Amino acid sequence: PISYVSPLQVNLLLPGWIAGPQVTIEVVRDGWAGPALPVPLDDAAPALFQMDANYVVGVHAADWTLVTHAEPARAGEWIVLYAAGLGAFERPLGEWEIPTAPNSIRRRAEFTLLVDGQPLGQDRVPYVGAAPYYLGLYQLNVQLPEPLGNDPEIRLQLGDHLSPAGLRLITE
Repeated sequence: PISYVSPLQVNLLLPGWIAGPQVTIEVVRDGWAGPALPVPLDDAAPALFQMDANYVVGVHAADWTLVTHAEPARAGEWIVLYAAGLGAFERPLGEWEIPTAPNSIRRRAEFTLLVDGQPLGQDRVPYVGAAPYYLGLYQLNVQLPEPLGNDPEIRLQLGDHLSPAGLRLITE
């Protein structure tokens, strides 16, 4: 399914049965085709959802409000981050099956959340898995470290795959 289209971006999910080192994607609308683009495939491509070019999307776990400059995250607080590209789940889902319950990623032991380059222990990230009722969305439940620097860089690591550098979490 295609979930979002803009002049510069198309968001879509690929079915799990697609394999190989790459796939060619072409968008066709009303008989008009865009360029055929080769897209590399891998078992993981961790990425955090972004609020803008600099900041990740996070919500305060206590009330599910968005982390913003007016309501920043704080040291020791529980937040939820959203990601893509974290691979298969412990309990396999059927094709296009929407998860209705928590379902951890299969490679949990290989997962690390880095805050300003420092790994958080699994006790501070007790859940990394499906975001219930969302197709293709991963949820990370995170207790922020104490102390916490101002607007720390946030990265995901799954095995030898790292999310892009430079994204930050809004903190006070």
